[in-house]
Amino acid sequence: MYQQDYILRQIELMANFIYKLLYGKDLISLTDEEYEVNGRTTDKLLPETLRQMALQGKINDAEDLLFEQLEEHHTADDIAAAVEFYRLLAHFDDQLLEEADYTRAEIVEGLHELCNLYVQSGTSLSLFE
Repeated sequence: MYQQDYILRQIELMANFIYKLLYGKDLISLTDEEYEVNGRTTDKLLPETLRQMALQGKINDAEDLLFEQLEEHHTADDIAAAVEFYRLLAHFDDQLLEEADYTRAEIVEGLHELCNLYVQSGTSLSLFE
């Protein structure tokens, strides 16, 4: 139990770090009603698609879709959607993750890949538009 809490906290810290790099402020909690990033409403298609796929147990497929999108565009909004996706997964219980053939370690790995993508891009991602 304590190990799971520790991992969840680490995931939250990593997600907040990435978000702070993007927007210069702490991570906000996104709701179903709106997906607001940097004071403006964005296209809900990617975050909502990822959310629905994850809730259906298609976590690996959702992650594949996410990284395909990031490789094509890697906009700040897409990266924010990725952060929220991994935060959602972090709150899934172990049984749900196991049924989807996914682990908490993969959540951490995904956030690391996200950081690497951000660093390798060498772009500001329009951080403070």
